Amino acid sequence: MGFRRPRPYLRSVAIPRGIELLLRVRMGCLCVHERTSQFGGRRANSTSGCPCCGAEVESLSHFMFDCPATSAQRDDMFAEIRSLPGCAEKLRSVLSMADSSIKVLRFVSDDIWGSSGRCLMVSPCIAAFLVKSWDVRNACKHSGAVLPPLSAPVGRGADGADAMA
Repeated sequence: MGFRRPRPYLRSVAIPRGIELLLRVRMGCLCVHERTSQFGGRRANSTSGCPCCGAEVESLSHFMFDCPATSAQRDDMFAEIRSLPGCAEKLRSVLSMADSSIKVLRFVSDDIWGSSGRCLMVSPCIAAFLVKSWDVRNACKHSGAVLPPLSAPVGRGADGADAMA
């Protein structure tokens, strides 16, 4: 009696990367330093700062809403979500939340966006943002990529536009 060849049920099934990252954010297990440091290991006490901008703590909230390295991707995502019918006000209400951990959970959950149809429109926007910004984060962390310094407005020029430093 021999063994049969295994059936290839899951052989060609792969979750798209954006959906995988979105699921990890929803479960709170995306590998930012704030999460991985609680498990110990040889890198637990290494730098806990954001690998891109040097912020004190690399948290999920910082990665999604505050890191200047992902601001271009974040602005594109917010513009795309605002253009969807009925989503601009909901986005504004989520972004106005003070507690950063609740803000992340509400932003990626189904209940904030209302109908399942609206959530189906918003989820691909968030997934695309996660793929692009995770690539930026990993380039900074693993490849040593350095962000260009951010220019801060220092005042108004004669024409009323912000003068850059």
